[in-house]
Amino acid sequence: MNNAPEFPFVIKPGKRDDQLILDWKYADATWFDLMRIHRIAYLTRFTIWVDESDHVVRVREYQSQFDGSGSPTSLNLQFKAQWGIDFYNFRHETVYGVQVENGLPVPKLSYTYKFDINEMREPLHKLVVENGWTYKGVVMFAKWLTG
Repeated sequence: MNNAPEFPFVIKPGKRDDQLILDWKYADATWFDLMRIHRIAYLTRFTIWVDESDHVVRVREYQSQFDGSGSPTSLNLQFKAQWGIDFYNFRHETVYGVQVENGLPVPKLSYTYKFDINEMREPLHKLVVENGWTYKGVVMFAKWLTG
């Protein structure tokens, strides 16, 4: 899945041997319009625990969103984070203004991103189930609590 161009996310090893991290940075832009500069950075992360003894894959979902904008007279910053099972999440947005990449303005006047959580969940679920494992979405990783 990590090398397939149809998947917009990256898989990397976790902190433990039985853990994988699936990250999708689906919105990452800086732009300015009139007298304000804006920045967004959105991430969805699946932390995956592989339990070989039970043949179970436990998945915890995490999402974070950073929105910031500033002008000579004001500064607005927002950060949101949540854990849990997100049953439905679809976003499609376009922001307008002169785009900034690597700290320099580029000749693009808009940035569009699209996010559908099922583009992450469905391929992972399919891979797990087709290989004879059980997929469990969990809020916490306490095995005694999540089964």
